[in-house]
Amino acid sequence: MLSGAATGTLNVAQARLSFDPNLLPAVGTNLTVSYVAGPKHEDRFAHPSRDGSGQVPVTASQGTIEAGSLEVQWNTFTDLAVLGLYTRAQRL
Repeated sequence: MLSGAATGTLNVAQARLSFDPNLLPAVGTNLTVSYVAGPKHEDRFAHPSRDGSGQVPVTASQGTIEAGSLEVQWNTFTDLAVLGLYTRAQRL
């Protein structure tokens, strides 16, 4: 959340800043935006599995995650041997 001469949000995970100035500056005005960012942190979870609800429970090692500061990437693999009677169309 941004405050001061403008309000808005900073999405660190996507490197995106959105703000609305309190007063619309004149055309050609240079804007100065400054912020303080903490160090990036990365957690890795080797082969997490879905639980009975279909969710993948993981616990971040740093505790509470600030909204807009999380980016998740994962690779997927479907073991065709365990699909049984599923057709290709059902997997997609």
